[in-house]
Amino acid sequence: NVPLPDLLNPEFMQEFTNFKTFNEMIEKSPFDIKTQEDFRTIPDKEWDTFIVENTKFKDWKSMLGKAGAQYFGRKIVNC
Repeated sequence: NVPLPDLLNPEFMQEFTNFKTFNEMIEKSPFDIKTQEDFRTIPDKEWDTFIVENTKFKDWKSMLGKAGAQYFGRKIVNC
């Protein structure tokens, strides 16, 4: 498991979102997110709406997929 701030690194966030970092995205979201549990309890539909409005992705799953592909692509190149 890769921590979300590592997966959604600043370079990724600046290229594909309205935010400089994952933490900035969390802080500026309309949700009160202070813990991992807070994050997990956000309704999927509401989080996806936030993602559509603030990123280049159609939903959270697509965003994570792209971030994962880039992250693991970098890991393979650095092996």
